[in-house]
Amino acid sequence: LVAPASPSRSALRGPRSAMDSRAQRNTFSRGARERCGRSTPPAEDFDSFEVLPPPKPPIIMSAESAMEMLKPVTDVLETYIEKFPPPVKEQLTKLEEKNPAFKPAYVVGGVALIPFFLVIYALGGFKLVINLVGFVYPAFKSFKAIESKSKDDDTQWLTYWVVYGVFNIMEHAMAFVVMMIPYYGLFKMGFLIFCYHPNTMGATKIYTTVLKPYVVPYIVREKKE
Repeated sequence: LVAPASPSRSALRGPRSAMDSRAQRNTFSRGARERCGRSTPPAEDFDSFEVLPPPKPPIIMSAESAMEMLKPVTDVLETYIEKFPPPVKEQLTKLEEKNPAFKPAYVVGGVALIPFFLVIYALGGFKLVINLVGFVYPAFKSFKAIESKSKDDDTQWLTYWVVYGVFNIMEHAMAFVVMMIPYYGLFKMGFLIFCYHPNTMGATKIYTTVLKPYVVPYIVREKKE
C-alpha cells in the first residue's frame, strides 16, 4: 500500500496566500535593490554629470629626439672613426649590418666610456657613481631653467636639490642606519632618477603632495593687510 501524498503548503494556504507571498518577495527584492543603490536614476540626473577630459598621454622621449641630442657627439666620433685602420672600420661596418642599432659612433663611444667609468669607480667606488648620476644631468637642466622664463622648471629643480641635500644629510647623520639597509645605493640612485626623469618628474610631485600643503605654509607666510 502506498500512502497518499500530503498536499503542499501553498495548496493548503490557497491561491490568495500564494499571491501574497509573491508580492512580498517582489517588494523585498525591490527594497534590496534600492538599499544597495542599484535603482536606476531618473533621466534628468544625467544632465548634471560633468564630462571629464581624456587623460593626457605621457611625455616619452622618442628615439629620434635622443639621436638629435647625441648628434653633435656622434659627428665628432665619426671624424675620428675615419682615421681608424681599414680592418677596424670593416668590423664596425659588419656589426652595423648585423644590427642597425649598433652604429659605429655608438660602439666607439660606449667602448671609450668603459675606462672612464672604471677610473671613477676606482676613485670613489659606487658611491661616487651614484652622486654623479644624481648631479650631472640635474645640474645641466638647472642651468637651462635659470635662463628660461617658465616657473614650472624652477619648481622642479629647486625641489630636486632640496631632496638631494636631504639624502646627503641623512647619509652623514644616520650612517650607522644607512649601512644596515641592503641595496641602499641602488634605492637612492633609482629614487633620484625618479625625481628628475622627464617622464616621472618626481620632484614636482613631492612638492605638490608633501612640501606645498605641509611645509610651505610654515615657511612662507603672507603679510596681513
